[in-house]
Amino acid sequence: MFFKGLIFICFGICSLNAYSQDSLNLLPVTSNKDTVILKKRTSIKPTANLDQRFSLIGSNKDVNIWGYRIGVIVNDKYRVGFGGYVVNINFDSSVAKTRVLTNNFTKVSQVNQKMNFGTVYITPYLIRKKLWKLGLLFELGYGQVIIDSFSVVKRFNSTGKVLLSTSVDSKTGKEPIVPIGTGLTLNVIAPDIKGLHFLSYLGINSIIGIRTVIVETDFKQNYDGFFWSIGGVVYIDRIFADLSKKKKPVASIAK
Repeated sequence: MFFKGLIFICFGICSLNAYSQDSLNLLPVTSNKDTVILKKRTSIKPTANLDQRFSLIGSNKDVNIWGYRIGVIVNDKYRVGFGGYVVNINFDSSVAKTRVLTNNFTKVSQVNQKMNFGTVYITPYLIRKKLWKLGLLFELGYGQVIIDSFSVVKRFNSTGKVLLSTSVDSKTGKEPIVPIGTGLTLNVIAPDIKGLHFLSYLGINSIIGIRTVIVETDFKQNYDGFFWSIGGVVYIDRIFADLSKKKKPVASIAK
């Protein structure tokens, strides 16, 4: 798993290096008299969205991972920030049934897992169009898994009525989780319709990717696999762009 993490990280560094090349030489060097020098400022716009992810964990068990992402868009070229996620998973690990005289006993072993983890992410944009953006997603997270395991013994009479229900062998444990993931993200923006300009602040954000856990623990359920996400988003960066439209680049005249 450690080598999987290295592959993800190296791939991300190579992509960032390619995007950093065209961010150099932002300021022209001139020495002629009365030459107008335009100073290009670094553009930073806030961004945020809900991030509900759908995935399979363990033995192909469907789960919903609820989360959010907050960050900034730098020079309209890449997005960086952090996210927070939570997921609750219940597993019935075993069911054992026995019959004693006229009474039935049923023992059910259950494992409840609650994961809370945060991530840092970066998304360099591959394609930027007026109404959509396609980018790469790289993220690294850290969190904790709280594992509650217990067994419930139920006693039934001959008619099937529950006579007794008792919880036994209850225990709680905590384990760390370090997920790393990569994928493709697509942002679709609503068109700017005359008289309904506010709609251009809305859109859809979707992600499809793959993740793995790079630190092995006693965490028994397999968290490796694919995930996908789709949901509505409010483009806060477009609101800020409209508010700053009247601002002009700083210019100075060298004399």
